[in-house]
Amino acid sequence: MCMVFNKKKVYLLILFFAFFSVLFNFILPYLGNEGRQTDRDAYDVIIVLGSPASDDCYPSSIMIQRVDKGLELLSKGFAPKILFTGSSVSNKCVEADVMSEYAVAKGINDSTILIEPKARNTYQNAFYSVEIMKRNKFKSAAIVTSEFHKKRACAIFSNYDIEYKLFECDNPTMGIDYIIWKIRENIILSYHTLMGYSPKFGMWM
Repeated sequence: MCMVFNKKKVYLLILFFAFFSVLFNFILPYLGNEGRQTDRDAYDVIIVLGSPASDDCYPSSIMIQRVDKGLELLSKGFAPKILFTGSSVSNKCVEADVMSEYAVAKGINDSTILIEPKARNTYQNAFYSVEIMKRNKFKSAAIVTSEFHKKRACAIFSNYDIEYKLFECDNPTMGIDYIIWKIRENIILSYHTLMGYSPKFGMWM
């Protein structure tokens, strides 16, 4: 039996997917509020947001870019402490531990480093990091993440009573990790542009 294609329906389907691809990747992610930021000469702590390490627990290109930016801020005296946040999400490797080991290998003293190993997404990165800030009586943070992640991270941290500023690191060389993260981030940003932000979103994951 031959299958007869309705060309009009095929064209409409292609147009439908093209429209939503443009909407979710090039329009909605750039709308909405980024949240408030402060501008200070120094902060109490630098927070580096995690991303998955490789399966052999070596830092990924995205992770390396973020940690390197955090260490740059540390060397410039932006804060006396650096906090790495992230659990084991994609594999058995705890992101905060991998980042810490990378920082130590680059000459950073253990006493400078704080670890937050429970967060499984950006919402938990913010929640657990702020909990550590409270315990240490920190009031301000320089937060490091990737350019494509900056807008959402800023809006999430705006739910907490801290002073903060987002610092973006250089994006890694275009590769599959970057492409996947970029598409994923655009979809999540589109959702929040339509639905708004809640401090409880993602806390059950």
